[in-house]
Amino acid sequence: MSARERADRVALIRLGWSAALLAAPRLALTVALASAERDHRVGRAVVLILGARNLVQSIIELASPTRPVLTAAAAVDAIHALSFLRLATGRGDRRWHRAARLNVATALAFCAATTSTIPTSKGTHQ
Repeated sequence: MSARERADRVALIRLGWSAALLAAPRLALTVALASAERDHRVGRAVVLILGARNLVQSIIELASPTRPVLTAAAAVDAIHALSFLRLATGRGDRRWHRAARLNVATALAFCAATTSTIPTSKGTHQ
């Protein structure tokens, strides 16, 4: 499989993830929280925003899988993971710890997967 195909595969997985979040935010909260909080309005809004961000990111990655784009995409995922680290490590509202841990794990997985597809030289994948 070529480097371009690997980059496209990661972007397509992200696209599927974003579609799932956007299509079923309540189900995502049910899985992430395993509690009555799955009906939480703010939680659903966060899931929808996360789904939209991943949708836009996947479209950009598919349209232009260049070194700068993929590097920026991996950085966005790393920053996203870091932004939830405090909550995931047990600080803040305990109801959201499990969801935060899953969120950090997913963001780090996308960061690692995207990083592995970054071309070693400037330009697009061959």
